[in-house]
Amino acid sequence: MKRLIFIAVSYLTSFHMLAAEYVPFVVEGKTWEVEYKGGYPMTVDPRTLRLDGDTLINGMTYKKLYETIHATGRSEYRGAFREVDRKVFFMQYSAHDEVLHYDFSLHVGDTFISVQNKGTDYEREVEYEM
Repeated sequence: MKRLIFIAVSYLTSFHMLAAEYVPFVVEGKTWEVEYKGGYPMTVDPRTLRLDGDTLINGMTYKKLYETIHATGRSEYRGAFREVDRKVFFMQYSAHDEVLHYDFSLHVGDTFISVQNKGTDYEREVEYEM
C-alpha cells in the first residue's frame, strides 16, 4: 500500500512540475509546417517556417525567421523573433518597430491588446492556459 501511495504521489508531483515548467518559444532550429489556402479554384500551398541564425536589430539580438515554399523550394527571410521574460516580440522584415507577438506570462482572465495587420487594435481576454 505504501508503494502504491508513493507511486501516485510521485506521478502527480512530476505531472505538476512538468505542467509548470516554461519552455522558451524562440529556439534555434524550431520549425512549423503551415498551409496557405485560397484562390480560385481553392489551392493548398504548404510551407515551412523556421528559426535559423541570429541577427542584431536596434542593438537587440533576434532569431531570423525564414519561410520555405514547398512548391518552389525557395526560402525567404520574413522577419525575426526575440524573447524576454516569457514575452515574444516579432519584427517583420519590412517594419521599423517590433510588435508583441505572444505573452506567455499572462493568466486566465488577464486582458491584452491584440495588434492587427491593418492597424486596428482589439482588447482581448486570456481564456485558457497551455
